Amino acid sequence: MDLLNKHIASILRAKDEESLAIFVGAGVSKSSETKTIKMPSWGDLIDALISDLNIKDESDYLKIAQLYYLTFGEHLYYKRIKDFFPENVPHSKIHDLIFKLNPHSVITTNWDTLLEAAINAKSYFYNIISSDKDLMKSYLGKKLIKMHGDFKNHNIVFKEDDYLNYSFNFPLIENYVKSVISTHTVL
Repeated sequence: MDLLNKHIASILRAKDEESLAIFVGAGVSKSSETKTIKMPSWGDLIDALISDLNIKDESDYLKIAQLYYLTFGEHLYYKRIKDFFPENVPHSKIHDLIFKLNPHSVITTNWDTLLEAAINAKSYFYNIISSDKDLMKSYLGKKLIKMHGDFKNHNIVFKEDDYLNYSFNFPLIENYVKSVISTHTVL
């Protein structure tokens, strides 16, 4: 059996044993782009913040986001970032394929709602977790973990302070994700 087939067998075994976790990054959201709908990258967001701040000598993305927050305040910071994410974007086939694998956990750093749209479209049973409070209230075995928060809970992780204070702001999610990574097959 070649290496690829071994990996596929391992993934299918984890699926059958309900120990499959899938980590989803921004590339999956980008798969929902069309000619008229663009999903932002980190670079797109930072370029807009740099333009608003009118700065040229800073290249640290986390510091730029922090500076924007400190300069314009929380309300404008969230509004500026949220405005980059179009509403009612249809999820892509990749989103459907992720849930067709029936993973025990889906972990994402994405703030958009495309994974939730895929869950709702097929009536999959997943608790959506984007805060420690959500995790405490969860009752289903399967979970979508939005480890960098979301706009609904006003708790996105983007600026320097968010990363420095992550363990304080998301202690349950942090430990849950560590547990999943150490006990599941992660794709």
